[in-house]
Amino acid sequence: MRLKILLLCFVASIPLAACAPENLDITPSPTATFTPEPTNTPAPTNTPAPTSEAGAEATPEPEASAADTSTPLGVVEAVIAALPNPINAGTIQWQRIDDPTTGAEIVYPPNIQDGAAGRVYFSERGGGAADVTIAMFESEEAASAYFEQRSGDRRLESSTEEANLPTPNMFGGGTYGSMGLIQDGELVLVVSIPRFSSTVSGNPTIPMARQFLQIIDQIRGAE
Repeated sequence: MRLKILLLCFVASIPLAACAPENLDITPSPTATFTPEPTNTPAPTNTPAPTSEAGAEATPEPEASAADTSTPLGVVEAVIAALPNPINAGTIQWQRIDDPTTGAEIVYPPNIQDGAAGRVYFSERGGGAADVTIAMFESEEAASAYFEQRSGDRRLESSTEEANLPTPNMFGGGTYGSMGLIQDGELVLVVSIPRFSSTVSGNPTIPMARQFLQIIDQIRGAE
């Protein structure tokens, strides 16, 4: 009985095989795999250079150059820049102040022939007031002309000469205060103290002039 069944199955399969096309591909199809979609890669960004706000070391500013002492104005400005504050004149300390009239730190007198001049102002605790003019010229002749011009001040009408200072020099005083006038080569120094209340310490004009001359000698010696 089993044999008959097998025989019938074999006979039934013959027509199916005959009808099948020759190019029938009965190879099993490969199983599809999942391919991920491509993603956009972000473009690299430029990292900004660190600034001083981010803690970067700041570039140091160039140092100011020294005054040009080859010119009269350069010498004047170098002397003023080197002044201590306060400045000692004997036992009195003079504090540097601005010009009481204009508020300027330095006053540059006009009409200085063949030279330049600068004036600075001082005050002291006792109510004294002083101003010092440093004038530098191209020649001794020009300095002498300025010396003669300033020697007409009424405070120098009864003047004396100080032996231990450069000559010519004149120191005097009276109702209108005291004044010192010194020429040293191309330099003229004018120390004016229109008001000084102390009588114990004496006249500070000469010690004030000495202090300025020391600074001037240092500046001129460095040329």
